[in-house]
Amino acid sequence: MQLEDMRTFVAKDNYIDTAFKRYLDFKNADKYDEAYKVEILSRLNEFLKGQEINEFTVVDVVKMLQKENPPAGSFVHWSNTGDLLKYAEDRPEEVSGLLNELYYSMDMET
Repeated sequence: MQLEDMRTFVAKDNYIDTAFKRYLDFKNADKYDEAYKVEILSRLNEFLKGQEINEFTVVDVVKMLQKENPPAGSFVHWSNTGDLLKYAEDRPEEVSGLLNELYYSMDMET
């Protein structure tokens, strides 16, 4: 399904409103303990603001991701960051391209 088709499909019903309401209900529940993610993502975003991601810097970027990843919780399993680091060391140009695509994809859509 193309992005525009998806937007049309989602907009014709109240999917977004329903999902957003459920998210707010969950976020306001006592069992919600995910504020650490906002803190981590804010620090990472600040770090990446002044950082070009290329084949020369990608290992440092991944090490920062690894450093900021908490040892517990549902952010990213520690072994995945280890795999990502090895991948970045082995194929820095490929990983830097993928991270740029991920990080800047929202800017490209607007």
